[in-house]
Amino acid sequence: SAPDPLAKIREWIGGCLRQAVNPSAARRILPWTLGFGRIAAMFPEQLDRNRDAITALLEREIRAAIESGQGKSPDPAGDAQIIFAFTAHTVHHHLLNATAPDGDTTRSLAAFAVRALGAQPED
Repeated sequence: SAPDPLAKIREWIGGCLRQAVNPSAARRILPWTLGFGRIAAMFPEQLDRNRDAITALLEREIRAAIESGQGKSPDPAGDAQIIFAFTAHTVHHHLLNATAPDGDTTRSLAAFAVRALGAQPED
């Protein structure tokens, strides 16, 4: 059977949040987090391309969920951007506060994303 697109969406969120948990990954992305506004002003096209590449994976799984009848979305690209935004915000929050998101945070964000797509989250 085909891989579960909702499971892939949950894994995408978990993978993003693991960046804030893994010390070496956190050290690599902290300078980007601290200087995000300046980087965005200096390199807006590059930042947009990077975000679009990251969210394309998520959009693909949202579309797969719709096609398989597991989810609903009138705007898969827009929903991918929203899921990216709240996931990135959580990563940035933890990096700036030198904390790590726990399993409950990951499960909560994943469940929210799944509910937003009109699907039933896993317990």
